[in-house]
Amino acid sequence: MRPGHHYLAEQDPNHRLGVSFIHFNLSHSNTKERTKDHEQPPFCLDTPDLLHSEATVTRLLTLCPPPRTAAQIRPAATAIFRGLALDILDHWQRPEPRPAAQLHPVTREHFERQCLRLRESPKDCPTVTQLAHEAGYSTDHYSRLFKQFTRYSPQAFIVESRKQRADLLLRDTDMTIQEIADALGYRDLFFFSRQYKQYRGQPPSAVRS
Repeated sequence: MRPGHHYLAEQDPNHRLGVSFIHFNLSHSNTKERTKDHEQPPFCLDTPDLLHSEATVTRLLTLCPPPRTAAQIRPAATAIFRGLALDILDHWQRPEPRPAAQLHPVTREHFERQCLRLRESPKDCPTVTQLAHEAGYSTDHYSRLFKQFTRYSPQAFIVESRKQRADLLLRDTDMTIQEIADALGYRDLFFFSRQYKQYRGQPPSAVRS
């Protein structure tokens, strides 16, 4: 999206829309280059991996919690964002077929709905066998297709979704760590803390403080 433009959108109440964004400025050291139309990226760029891009944006938000100034942005956040931007631009300049593109459109749509549900309600995640049954596949075949679509196994995707939701709840709510663990479907607070520490390098209590 570019400044000064108006956007209209609507969503299906049964399939909620999630929006992740980063505001940044394009700049060039050469003033002449800035005026060339071909130096500007197209109005819309397709990300090569939507789920990975959204996870990267979430990670950036945890590294740079507001309020912040340009001088306060951590070097790691700059490197992560540069990698994301280069990945998208490289995909635009040399598009390559994604493995997910080989899936049948109905299968892709079903996986998209399932992934959205798993990310929105990590506490109520069905078993992999139940997910496979919903999709009409055997458990083994479903797991192969799911990994082709997301690059994660179903179980790893559920764990990753819980970790990302934990980041949001620790940053944006006043819930206790026990309440967050319960909301994410963890029966053991210590297991939640240990798993989260493996992901973030520090326990939830340190991140909260």
